[in-house]
Amino acid sequence: MASASRTFLTCCGLVLAACAGLPQHAAYPPAGFTHRVASSDVEVYWNCVRPDVNRLEVTGIADTPWAGTIRFVEVEAVSVNDRDQTVTSAKAPTQAVVLHTNEQSPFQIVLPLTGAEARVDLYYQYVPPRGEGFRISGGTPRRFLVHDACSPAQHLAHR
Repeated sequence: MASASRTFLTCCGLVLAACAGLPQHAAYPPAGFTHRVASSDVEVYWNCVRPDVNRLEVTGIADTPWAGTIRFVEVEAVSVNDRDQTVTSAKAPTQAVVLHTNEQSPFQIVLPLTGAEARVDLYYQYVPPRGEGFRISGGTPRRFLVHDACSPAQHLAHR
């Protein structure tokens, strides 16, 4: 009986060792993000951190949990004053140019602040899937607005 147990444990160890070398899928939903929004093709998760009074860092990921391939994901942070006028803005693409189903790609924006900001809005855009195949060039981007993106009460990632 002891021999059978050892054999079973040895086999389990070999299987686990073999699985360790396989590529891992990204965790869904991703952990560690305060905010979340979604469109029909992509989810965007992010955190807003103000390391000092002169800047805001928006770090996050674009996630494609549904079928399809999206391209050219870009995120823009815009500080807005109390008259809805743009004060400052900064944008960044995700690291990956093309995201396939169940892929994630990070982005980071450093937004300069002046003290005149009433809120920070976030825009994200991407080129959506196009039929069976796709070309890397062309396609009309879809653009979305996230009003008051760093609000402690809106767009929360908690489910």
